[in-house]
Amino acid sequence: MNEDNFGLASGFISAAYVEQAAQARKQREAQLKTLLSQRGMPEHGWSEGMIDSLMMDLANMDSNNFIQNVGVGEREARVFCQSVARRHYRMAHGVGRSGDLIAEQPKASGSSLMFKLANMAALDALKLAGVRGVKAGIVVPMATGMSVALVLLALMQLRPPTARRVIWPRLDQKSCFKAIFTCGATATVIPNAIVGDEVVTDLPALEAALREGAEHGDLLCVLTTTSAFAPRAPDSIVEIAKACRQHNIPHVVNNAFGLQSSKVTHLLSEAMRLVRRSFCYVWFILRLRKPHFKVRWCFFLSNALRKGRVDAIVQSTDKNFMVPVGGAIIAGPDSAFIERVSKNYPGRASESPVMDLFMTLLAMGKSGYTNLLLERK
Repeated sequence: MNEDNFGLASGFISAAYVEQAAQARKQREAQLKTLLSQRGMPEHGWSEGMIDSLMMDLANMDSNNFIQNVGVGEREARVFCQSVARRHYRMAHGVGRSGDLIAEQPKASGSSLMFKLANMAALDALKLAGVRGVKAGIVVPMATGMSVALVLLALMQLRPPTARRVIWPRLDQKSCFKAIFTCGATATVIPNAIVGDEVVTDLPALEAALREGAEHGDLLCVLTTTSAFAPRAPDSIVEIAKACRQHNIPHVVNNAFGLQSSKVTHLLSEAMRLVRRSFCYVWFILRLRKPHFKVRWCFFLSNALRKGRVDAIVQSTDKNFMVPVGGAIIAGPDSAFIERVSKNYPGRASESPVMDLFMTLLAMGKSGYTNLLLERK
């Protein structure tokens, strides 16, 4: 209801009660305004009623829910079972268009807006979890394995036609292996090393394979894993990222359920970040009166400006955010590459996994999600 309708309602019931309802409405509108302006997760979790209200508002922005709409000749957004329609808040157009997953839909402005907000909230969640270096991210309606395959297909467009081999530190789990084969690539499996009671990355063997592949020009990328069952430890992400940067080979990280681990998110941030020494060091150097100290420290600072290479990180939505299986977040430090991945998705996509994650992040809020991470730690 708007102000005019509230005014008319005061002709039926007490104006004081109508004013209370109007104030409650303004509070909900203020929450929505904050969400739209801050472009991320809300500070505190929303109530179920507030989330339902927003989803209905978004649904009413889609053309299939317009009053007196007649969908003559429509191919989509025609739902026979009303239980199915209610399950999806009557949002049935999906997301994206034939050439781009994040493209707006002329007939589904509400769905398009929800997808934009979901992507921003997901990126916010990644940063809260500790992955600081990501600049862009998209929620895709596929689980981790197919999402990895989508990233590899996008890399194929950037690499030479002969670059179809993926270096993969061994992981006894089929999804990554099948993702490599699904996109027509081949896998070079690097056996792991045993150190103490852990199974870890055999860095010398991996670096040797990386050097050889860089010389032959047949490498598509290195595919590493951060999260696995014990005694398999996370791959040596930081060292591998440095090696990939040195040899100019793409690096994709399977971070299926790694957002729950602060150690893993720290490794990912370390692999992506540009190390800048504190301005305190610079001030200290300038204050020194011994020139050889200045030269030594300036040389050290110049060498410290390093950056590892991580092209994309893929994480499951169900394993990290407690939603039904079916979605993943693809993120990375290069917005242009993440956009290329989105444009590589064929056709439009289901919005169900996107909706699940969006509503969950609204319910958690930053404070709720942070508390869950602390409790997990």
